[in-house]
Amino acid sequence: MLTAGNYDFVLFNSKVSRNGDNLTVTRANAATALIGRTTQEIKEGQGKNYVSFNMKHVGAKVNIRLTGDMPCTDVKATLTSINSTDVPGSSVYNAATDTWNTGSGEAASAATTYATSVEEYINYTYITTSNEAIPFVASTDVSKLKLTFTSGNIYKQNMASAELTFSPKTTLKLEKNGAYILNINLMYNFLYLMSNGDVGSFFETTYGGGTKTPVGIVVSQSKHFAIALNNANGGNRYIWDPHTFYNKSNNRAYEIPNEIHNPKEAFNDMDGYKYTWEGAGSANGGTIKANEQTRYPAFYYAAHYNPGVSLTSTLIGKRWYLPAVGEWVAVFTSLMFGDPSQLTVYYNEYPCYTRALNNAFKKVGGELPDGSWLSTEFNVTYNGVGYSNAAVISFRTDRTSFGSTTKYDDRYIRPFIKY
Repeated sequence: MLTAGNYDFVLFNSKVSRNGDNLTVTRANAATALIGRTTQEIKEGQGKNYVSFNMKHVGAKVNIRLTGDMPCTDVKATLTSINSTDVPGSSVYNAATDTWNTGSGEAASAATTYATSVEEYINYTYITTSNEAIPFVASTDVSKLKLTFTSGNIYKQNMASAELTFSPKTTLKLEKNGAYILNINLMYNFLYLMSNGDVGSFFETTYGGGTKTPVGIVVSQSKHFAIALNNANGGNRYIWDPHTFYNKSNNRAYEIPNEIHNPKEAFNDMDGYKYTWEGAGSANGGTIKANEQTRYPAFYYAAHYNPGVSLTSTLIGKRWYLPAVGEWVAVFTSLMFGDPSQLTVYYNEYPCYTRALNNAFKKVGGELPDGSWLSTEFNVTYNGVGYSNAAVISFRTDRTSFGSTTKYDDRYIRPFIKY
């Protein structure tokens, strides 16, 4: 029988072990261990006294979220401690002093699995969260944890064996009764062409804390060409050629008889530089369209693109040009992760991940082009009348559209460069 007075009461469930005043919670029980503490006055002559407890989890649970610019699939990973000493294996509560202490360090390891990512429309990303909530004792330092992928695919790459150690911007120690989602941004490592001809990651650019000025995004390292960060001539729209009907301009034009929209050979056209800068790329064998501001404004403004900074070192003398369809197919495949085997009909739109490339542009002050001229030319026959079209490319969310239009329409101009 308690005499009258104020008392501290402590209640705990079976997932907590007691040794005198010390209550111990192991990591294995961190998700289900409950302790409640309250202070209550006991009065004489009141009969039975009832004590209410607000029971709380004394551990924390952690889920892992994966965020990317395209879905990741078949992902499995293991969440572990970076060593066997820095992540506590238990925590001890002293009921007499109302204080907590962490136990000795123990190695931690837990398997995590993930469903296929789903689209998150607010931020236009794809996310998936681990099916498992991993328990830890309070005061665990997140920077002492790492995640190692054992399977999965994203950006056409196998994720197995990739690992990372968590590095929050500020110290993050898990608190009692806490539920956490640790987000991992799985972003593709786009390569940028710098003004001095170097190729490097975002973190080497002035936008990412480096010292180099980017002028383009590398499309192919083996073929040495890149796409400019912005449209030519201040983003103004121009015509391809002022002539309205059939007028062949390039040394090669792809035939579209009676509007049979299947000149799929154009997908292999990689001659944008030739059409722009070589006389042999013109139908008459001599015109350099890069120099023809009035006759071929799309070519002229592509060739005279100003990236806003001088090109130095190995880029001195390198030229910008109006790309051909095949060069944009390389962008579709390598930078937007589209499937080239699906490119069976030219006049069509094809699934890809445009937002990945758009984010790569935005990070360095650029933008994804839309409704842009290409240098590839088509000869179209319709109701017995022949006329000449030029290729255009356009985008919508996770789609790329290859098409063409009459040359006197106006479109944006996005140059490429060979380096």
